[in-house]
Amino acid sequence: MANIPNLLEIIAVNSTGVTDMSCFLKDNERLMKVPLFDTSSVTDMGQMFEGCSNYLTEVPDYDTSKVTNFGGMFHNCYCLKTAPNFDTSNAIYLAGMFWNCTSLEDVHLYNTSKVQNVFVMYSGCVNVMHNAHIFYLQMANQATPPAEHTETFKDCGINTTRGKGELRLIPDDWK
Repeated sequence: MANIPNLLEIIAVNSTGVTDMSCFLKDNERLMKVPLFDTSSVTDMGQMFEGCSNYLTEVPDYDTSKVTNFGGMFHNCYCLKTAPNFDTSNAIYLAGMFWNCTSLEDVHLYNTSKVQNVFVMYSGCVNVMHNAHIFYLQMANQATPPAEHTETFKDCGINTTRGKGELRLIPDDWK
């Protein structure tokens, strides 16, 4: 269902037993609404909504308990305002998950205990006002911090006074 130029809404999809939803709705830039899919078997959601850029403001809190790859899931979703409350306890790859989500205002405090890569995760999220520094501290102080964290917070929060303040507290090698 990727790159359907005039797709506005998805009513229902039988996704029971599906393990790979990567690129599922990629580049549907007019998409406004998605239902709660059965994602209980999914392990890969990489680039699932990448490029749903013009209207998608939120997505449901999918069952992500088995997902290991969230890479680029919301890359260039410019209108996404709220990060979903996902279970990331098995996540390994969060690189670029919210890259260039310019309407996002909060960094969600995901479980990153197994995460190895957060490269550009919140890069370009220029309107973030909350939790960037707390999320950094959480990751940096866990038993095994993510090995790849370059530009995780590049330009994160630069359009807000509070965001700029939080960004100053994050070491340069994370931004």
